[in-house]
Amino acid sequence: MHDSQPRVAPRSVICAVLGAASMAAVICVLSLNNDSSRPGKGTQSAYASQLFWEGRNDFKGEVAPPNVALPWGPAECFVNPVWKPDDVSIEGDIAYGSAYNPVSGKNETLLLDIYQPPSSDKRLRRPVAVLVHGGAFVYLSKTADPTIPTWGKELAQRGYVVIAPNYRLATLLTLQTLDPPAPVMAAEDVRAAVRYAYKMAEEYRLDTDRIMIGGDSAGAITSLTYAYMKNQPAGASGNPGYGSNVHAVVSLSGALGGTFDLVFMKLFYPDLSEEIKRGDIPAVLVHGTDDTLVSYAGGLKVHERLDHEDVRNDFLKVPGAGHVPQEFFEEPYLNKWLHFISGALNLADAECPRL
Repeated sequence: MHDSQPRVAPRSVICAVLGAASMAAVICVLSLNNDSSRPGKGTQSAYASQLFWEGRNDFKGEVAPPNVALPWGPAECFVNPVWKPDDVSIEGDIAYGSAYNPVSGKNETLLLDIYQPPSSDKRLRRPVAVLVHGGAFVYLSKTADPTIPTWGKELAQRGYVVIAPNYRLATLLTLQTLDPPAPVMAAEDVRAAVRYAYKMAEEYRLDTDRIMIGGDSAGAITSLTYAYMKNQPAGASGNPGYGSNVHAVVSLSGALGGTFDLVFMKLFYPDLSEEIKRGDIPAVLVHGTDDTLVSYAGGLKVHERLDHEDVRNDFLKVPGAGHVPQEFFEEPYLNKWLHFISGALNLADAECPRL
């Protein structure tokens, strides 16, 4: 087993099993109050980091490269659609790596889909968007989460090449005790998908100097983890030796820790918002004010930390909306986040897509 492989390790967890019709609901709460190893005030960020990747500063392996913020340069030619949805080319189920899943006890082949503009697009370097699906880290996929195909087509119509990976999943029974936690395991797989983009840049005409990562729900949590968690391991999910830094992040109903209400389970991850530091990559955050799964307050806290560290960001609240609001694909939100990522990726210096 590789040193960087995740494992299931015991933690201080209180669980209750409740019968609910034909299914059993498992509710687990991490017991922190009586944890004698918990540092005092002022070390909360270090403590959160320790929980989120125990011993990650001492692991034997490659550290992931830092992400890179680009000069700001928006371009309206990447905001308005150039092609129709039916013009988008989709290449499905491409193997980009493999990794051991400690939950299943098996090595899993990791697959991704690629959304591209039609063959009439002759640009030699095209910006990249990596989209990470939701599903509470226990279900759904790059196609079963309906937000991802819609998002992929919206971006491909505007000249982006979109990579949508699957990642290893946990189960409700292992979600709280997985070590490292599910967002870190998912981020390792997504990092291998980004490395695949670097590896295949010439074949797909990818501009690896302009990569956005984004996702909804669990995918947004993974994307924020990828964007801001420091000293991340490069992982061993595939394509070693290639770059994996990204330049902007989009979060749809995401947060950096907190209590997540999964209906059948209360999931707690320590707050990692203090990992955000001056010079980090820009972010656009979209969140429904009535979100009870990943709370609006959690998204707002990320926004406030970004402001505190003078990291460029836009926080788009959707009044009265719940989890993963589909208003994301409607005005005025659609134009706002598209304009933001065009600026974050400095697309003013990129070649515009044309019919």
